[in-house]
Order: sequence, then C-alpha cells, then structure tokens
Amino acid sequence: MPYTRPPRRYPFLVGIVVFVIIFACFIGIKVPGTSGGWGENCLELVYAAITLVVLAALGGTSCIRLSAKGVGYAFHKLLYVLIWLAVIAFIVFLSGYAMSSKDGASPIRPDWTMQLLINIVLCIGIGIFEECLCRGILFGSLLAKMGSTHRGIVWAIVISSVVFGFMHTVPYFLKGTVITLAAWAQVVTKTFDAGVFGALMALLYLRTRNIWSIAAIHCLNDLLPLVAMSVVSNPFTVTYVSNDAQSASNSLVYTVVMFLVVYLPVLLKLARDFRASTPLPQMGPFVEDWEARKPDASLESREKGKERKETA
Repeated sequence: MPYTRPPRRYPFLVGIVVFVIIFACFIGIKVPGTSGGWGENCLELVYAAITLVVLAALGGTSCIRLSAKGVGYAFHKLLYVLIWLAVIAFIVFLSGYAMSSKDGASPIRPDWTMQLLINIVLCIGIGIFEECLCRGILFGSLLAKMGSTHRGIVWAIVISSVVFGFMHTVPYFLKGTVITLAAWAQVVTKTFDAGVFGALMALLYLRTRNIWSIAAIHCLNDLLPLVAMSVVSNPFTVTYVSNDAQSASNSLVYTVVMFLVVYLPVLLKLARDFRASTPLPQMGPFVEDWEARKPDASLESREKGKERKETA
C-alpha cells in the first residue's frame, strides 16, 4: 500500500536538519577509511538505501516511484553529455594502453573484471545516495521555502548545486589536504564543476519529478570515465584535490574542458526552457504530492518544431 506523507508544519527546517545529519554521518564514517574496495562500496549502497527510505518517509512513496518515461526523457536530454563521457573514456583507455605498452608492462589489468565490478557498485551507490540527498532532500526542502516563484526556484537550484559541489571537497579539508594555492584552486573549480552538474540534475528533476531518472544519469556520469581506468594498467587519472603541481594542473584542465565542452551546452538549453517547462508553484515533494510525470507535451511539441526548423 503506498505511503502518503502526513502534512508537515516545517518542511524546510525538517528537510535541512535531515540533510545535515545524513551528510555528517556519511562523512564521519567514510573519511577514516578511504582506501576503497568492497567495504567502502557496500557502505555507499547502505547509505543509498537509508537515504532513499528517508526521502520516502518525508515525501511519500510516490516521490521514489520509478517512471520509465522519466528515465527515457532524462537520457534523451543528456545524451550529448553521455556521448562525450564515452569519448573521454575511450581516450583515457587509448592513452593508458599506449603508456603501459611503452613501459613494457601488460596494458590490461589482470584483475580488470573485479575492478570494473567494484566501480559499477560504487557508482550505483553514489548515484542513488547523492541524488536522494541533494536533489530529493536538500533541493526538495529549498523548494518548500522558495518554490512559489521562478526566481525562488532558481535560487533553490543555485544553493543546492553549490552545496552539492562543495560537498565533494569536504573530505579533503578534513584530511588536511587543502594547503597550497593549487589545492585551493582545485576546490573552487571542483565545486563549480560538480555544481553545474547538480544544476543539470535539478532542472531534470523539476521536469520529471522522478529521482530514478537523475540517479541513473548520475551513475553513468561517474562510471563511464572509470571504465577505462578499471581496465588499463596505467590510466590517466585526475584527483579531486591535490597539492602536487602536475596533478593539480591535470585536474584544472580536465574540469575546464568538462564544463565548456560537456556540461555548458546542455545547461544552457535546459535553462532556456526553464520557464516554459516549470509551472508555478513548485513546492517540492515535502509539500505537494510529487508523482513522476511525463514532460509537458506542449513544450515537447515546440521543441520538436524548433528541431525541424533548424534541420530544414
């Protein structure tokens, strides 16, 4: 039997408190053991399940119901991003293969199947956990406070996206990694880069009201570059935050390219359609009964008309 959330007097406050508690617990447990492997990945899955249950408790089971049309729409809108990520993964594979062959080592990792499986499990957990936490709970809480106007929704997108971006650098502050100017530059660029991706997910969430659509995209966004890194012995890697000058340089270049080439074109298109695709109010799953929905048919017909005109 579907669970319908009871009316809440303070949905914004409750959501923010829950967000802080879950993130603090996650960081508190994860930072001491950052060695990776099955233990850390299973922990990601546990937190994903817990956060999914909490989101359902706050917003009702309707807000976590799977929608095949919502997932399909999200893949359609972010197909450009996924193609570019696949191209980048292929380049990483070729460069790693060439570097390993040059050094005389075996270009393919002997344990590549196990490493790939570990990364698949990791990315599934991350996709569900971060989307439920940052778009479901945090963004949903902000919509409960700001979702009555388009300007308020924009601020909710911006705030949740900046927090989402900064979250990725918090463990490096706790480990004392952020020391040099290069490390601080990476903190800023990584916050911006992840924040832009968070804005993409928030815009898609508004359109589909389906947490699974953005969780699936998030999973693939993280997984595709890791596929090559799982297979080749000496892959090109990018660290989030490092005090090493070469690593910092690689990270900054990668972040800038990802933003300009991969994310920016899609973000501009979704932002351009924002007003037409976002009727008011949008108070989020903690105030309204958010059911997964098919994107607005009138907007879809206008978009198809534009595409026909452009190709004519």
